[in-house]
Amino acid sequence: MLAPFPHRYEVAFKLDDPAHAEGTLVAAEAPAFRVGPPPQFDGRPGHHSPETLLLAAIASCHMTTLVALARRKELPIRDYAARAAGTLEKTRDGLRFTTIQLRVDASTDAGREAELRALIEAAETHCIVSNALALRVELEVVTPEGNPGRL
Repeated sequence: MLAPFPHRYEVAFKLDDPAHAEGTLVAAEAPAFRVGPPPQFDGRPGHHSPETLLLAAIASCHMTTLVALARRKELPIRDYAARAAGTLEKTRDGLRFTTIQLRVDASTDAGREAELRALIEAAETHCIVSNALALRVELEVVTPEGNPGRL
């Protein structure tokens, strides 16, 4: 059951290592984890970066939105995997993500693939994280041949 609106979300960040710009991100009822710059910005490996967290937010938002839509339509999702990738470039307005792609591979019951495809596309339209971005996410749905139930 949905909580009444408005919903409020909050994270906290504590800088633990100023020399390497690394710290700890905490969100209510979730494990804390390390965050710092990616290697492309002279960061060290072994933690999430703001860039990877943005892509993770897009991918996970799509998945949770799809599951909610599928429940309403009583469409079983048998399998779901997604890969998000983004390109960061120097633009005249500064550093910007110029593309973000979300590749989705999912399956449902044989004969209901068109319904699943429509819900995957609707999930991108309704994803609150993607809708918060100025850049639209480019969605690709995986469509292998000869596998009943898989898109």
